[in-house]
Amino acid sequence: MSSLMITETEMISDTTRHRARAWPVPDEPTLWSVTWLPGRALTRDQAITALTIAEVVAVIDLTDNQHKMWLFIDGWSAELGLSGPDAVAMASLSPDDVPGKSCTKCRKTKAQKDFGPDRSKKDGLRSNCRDCGQESAQRRRAANPEAGRESTRRWREAHPDAELEANRRYYAANAEARRADSRQRHAANRGAVLDHYGQACACCGSVKKLTVDHVNGDGGQHRAEIGGSSRLYRWLIANGFPDGFQTLCRPCNRSKGSGDRCRIDHTAEELSLTAAEVAVMAAVPPQAVSG
Repeated sequence: MSSLMITETEMISDTTRHRARAWPVPDEPTLWSVTWLPGRALTRDQAITALTIAEVVAVIDLTDNQHKMWLFIDGWSAELGLSGPDAVAMASLSPDDVPGKSCTKCRKTKAQKDFGPDRSKKDGLRSNCRDCGQESAQRRRAANPEAGRESTRRWREAHPDAELEANRRYYAANAEARRADSRQRHAANRGAVLDHYGQACACCGSVKKLTVDHVNGDGGQHRAEIGGSSRLYRWLIANGFPDGFQTLCRPCNRSKGSGDRCRIDHTAEELSLTAAEVAVMAAVPPQAVSG
């Protein structure tokens, strides 16, 4: 079992997700709240005892009433004004599932995770649940949007490092989901662009390895202007699929380059095509590449 890590404001352990938080009261001893004892104001020693119980519950199976640890559990629980079985049952709950706090607005009893932190409160949590807080904030922003924007601007100016750190944590925690979402949006944008400009190469009729070609050969300059090739599909959609673009397969696009036409001899190339590929190409007649 690991030892507790204790600071002036917090007690945590890598054995259990339960933790304790302190809230200082001027001219009075600091009181503590523990996640599995919502609404209780504890002394520092009581908070340590409560987390010790949570650690034991996390690593030892206490279903056997004759287990030697019950002797200690009963003594520790008495320090908290609880029976041993009651303390074990409460400490066995996940911090997300511990009930017992009522929102002063919606009057619903919710888990501690549903309340934001507020160190001025005895239990270290806000009186209103997160849902009610969000609704109140939305009403304030709707009633006075300019004040909301100004408040956000001032906070960002005063806490630039905090915003960067929050963004960093979010991106790290959601890296794979963000990559999957990006791939999905890219595939959807690519599909929309090829639906408009053609699902086959305008030069040879191939349906493989399709790309979008700048007919006038100014692709390098245009991609630099819009911020890179990864933005091309979005740019085409946002600008209503303008003229001057066509679908080419990768070999034809490379052969054309910045010139006016592809230089591959497709007559010789067709001799090596499979019957299926010939049928596909026959169904999509090659279009003349404009000069």
